[in-house]
Amino acid sequence: MYFDWDQAFVNAELKLPNSPIVNDIPLDWLDYKKWNLIELTSSYMMLLIKCLGEGEGGLLLHCISGWDRTPLFTSLLRLSLWADGATHQNLNAKEILYLTIAYDWMLFGHQLEDRLSKQEDVFSLLFLLLTVLKRG
Repeated sequence: MYFDWDQAFVNAELKLPNSPIVNDIPLDWLDYKKWNLIELTSSYMMLLIKCLGEGEGGLLLHCISGWDRTPLFTSLLRLSLWADGATHQNLNAKEILYLTIAYDWMLFGHQLEDRLSKQEDVFSLLFLLLTVLKRG
């Protein structure tokens, strides 16, 4: 499964700063358009987690349109940090799931029903990605 970078509405390029955090990740970021969705998401997650762990401040996460990738990455980060015991330690698995669905998806107005009607099941992708992301 690959993202179609040739769609007319896709007008953004990945531009990463020349920094120790970025340079320490052993990836050729110039190849990102060749990566499948699992590779793309795993690479972005590696960068986000490294920024959180080694950066000097917070992390502002917002994707191009903010409809699909923003809640996807926010949820992946929240669930990954919870699984590592770094956040929401007082919540059990069911409670963290409810939190991420309610807060990261519903509260911000993600249109899950609209996506499902178009056969765009990004929500299921979240759970697929949780099974394939590696600790790094």
